Amino acid sequence: MKPINLQTEPVAIIAAITTLVEAIIATLPLFGVPLTVEQQAALMAVVIAVGGVVSAVLARPLVTPWTPANPLVKYDASPPIAVDMEPTGE
Repeated sequence: MKPINLQTEPVAIIAAITTLVEAIIATLPLFGVPLTVEQQAALMAVVIAVGGVVSAVLARPLVTPWTPANPLVKYDASPPIAVDMEPTGE
């Protein structure tokens, strides 16, 4: 099993950190930190936004664009066309 670190799995690591920070924010009032529900929501929104941006920035260099197996064949990425499969009665 290969090691999991920020260079190999940035999205998973950032998601785990984001989840942990959100759990900490949610439990702070239980330990006497005076946070309103609105303040908790605002803090969580910032954590989610920062986590998403950091994930995107760290993950982008690790992915490569998809290339077709045969570059001479043109691949159509458009959605398939629905075909009516009902019998025509002929």
